[in-house]
Amino acid sequence: MEPPLLEGLRESPVRFAGHIGFFSQHSVEDVFSQGDSVALLGRSDELWAYTVSDDSAELSRLFARLVRKEGVRAFALLEEWMLPLLRPLGEATSELTCIRYYYPPDRPLPARPEGIGTEPLTLDDVDTICAESEYRAYISPEYIAAAITDGYSAGIREGGRLVAWGATHDDFAIGNLHVLPQSRRRGYAAAIVVELMDALVTEGFVPVMNIEPGNTGSRALAEKLGFLSDRVVTWIIM
Repeated sequence: MEPPLLEGLRESPVRFAGHIGFFSQHSVEDVFSQGDSVALLGRSDELWAYTVSDDSAELSRLFARLVRKEGVRAFALLEEWMLPLLRPLGEATSELTCIRYYYPPDRPLPARPEGIGTEPLTLDDVDTICAESEYRAYISPEYIAAAITDGYSAGIREGGRLVAWGATHDDFAIGNLHVLPQSRRRGYAAAIVVELMDALVTEGFVPVMNIEPGNTGSRALAEKLGFLSDRVVTWIIM
């Protein structure tokens, strides 16, 4: 049976798509609350705090408790209004801000590009992905291995060589997307994203992509496939 807290998040499946994805595959290790504001703690590469709040006064007090008393240092999917409440509590050593895109739950999935076959990634692909990724600072071999074994992945090979790939993150957001330069403009990225979208929808998840504002190529791809921009979200490690 699904934890009651997760059932509550499903009442807002778009806003809390990342929370739902993360705690569908990671245990809730602890819960802290302040009024109606809640922080759920779960561990992947860090012990991450996922907050649920609409009240700045409550959340400010909750952040202070988490940082000063509980020693929590990693915060995921912070909305823009939450950042000024957290920043006075310490300096960020790592920070990633993205535009969150979601695929409307009531919209049919886009058609798969014709003539392009995908296959799941394997652990033998980890070294290639880590070596070629543009986000080396945010991933590790262990992180990619977990994405392959615990999440959803898709790759394309030419002559047995992996040339394009994607895999869900620890919150089931579609990402880790990369196509080697010599294999671009063939529809590979779209084929991989649609494959991952299908896998997520089949399991009852809202497809989400978190894209840095300056990544115009990925943003154009998401919009072409029918994703809608939702909000700006930030991950911070204090």
